[in-house]
Amino acid sequence: MEQEEIIGQIRAGGRGRQQALTTIYQDRSMRKAVFGTIMKMRGHIQDAEDMYQESLIIMDRNIREGKYEHQGSLTAYLCGIARMCWLNQLRKQKRTDLNEMSADYKFKDQMPGPDHWLMDRERTHLLQTFLGQMDERCIRILRLWQEKTSMREIAELLELSSEMMARKLKYQCTRKLAQLIHDHPEIERILKLSL
Repeated sequence: MEQEEIIGQIRAGGRGRQQALTTIYQDRSMRKAVFGTIMKMRGHIQDAEDMYQESLIIMDRNIREGKYEHQGSLTAYLCGIARMCWLNQLRKQKRTDLNEMSADYKFKDQMPGPDHWLMDRERTHLLQTFLGQMDERCIRILRLWQEKTSMREIAELLELSSEMMARKLKYQCTRKLAQLIHDHPEIERILKLSL
């Protein structure tokens, strides 16, 4: 089945859509490309299988909703979706790991001493100072992101054109904050010590 025919059948729906999706799901070259993408990013076979299925669902939805633009092959498009899904999975996993580490720390037998609380207060104050040097939009994006607000919700709250735009702005804002901190090595050292 040709790419244009697959896209047409998915848009048309019904049995043709099911047949097109089955064709894609069973396509060895597409499967191999997606699996290769995930494995290069340190995923396992089961991760690759999960991402293959998830990216098929997203691709199907994007084609039906007219979000798919005919640039490049469906294989490349599917690999791009799988890559984004995997990166999102890794970010969620990293946040969960950090939360678990922090929870483990809270329940240790020893309570941190006063010097720890002073350092933590100083660190918070320093970060607030740097945030004060940024524009309101960046402050809002970083706060929402810190509260684990999804990029889709951030895009809606800030009336941005897309989730991708929210990601781009979050990246730019974190880079600005990192640069502000980096420009002050003495403060950067304090922040690192207090972590």
